[in-house]
Amino acid sequence: MLTVQHQPVITADSPPSTPQLLLQSLAASDALLDGGWWPRSNDPVAELPGLVLALDEYRGPVHRVTLSANGWRSRPHLLGVAGRGLLPLRRGP
Repeated sequence: MLTVQHQPVITADSPPSTPQLLLQSLAASDALLDGGWWPRSNDPVAELPGLVLALDEYRGPVHRVTLSANGWRSRPHLLGVAGRGLLPLRRGP
């Protein structure tokens, strides 16, 4: 018998903040992103929506995010981002 696990969707109560972000200019549209991001807290629900929306605007839709195992207060599986639907969050090293 196959069972389906329902993962809760986490959505921030406040609007996304403008991220502290520095990106290298891109010569080609298929180039990898090169840059730095400085989150203001260890709460991914507060920090990631602003980053995702900024990257959406800069480069096009973000389809998933990988979070490292360290440094975050929590690591939700799905994140609701204002105006663009759900974003899967993968667990990284």
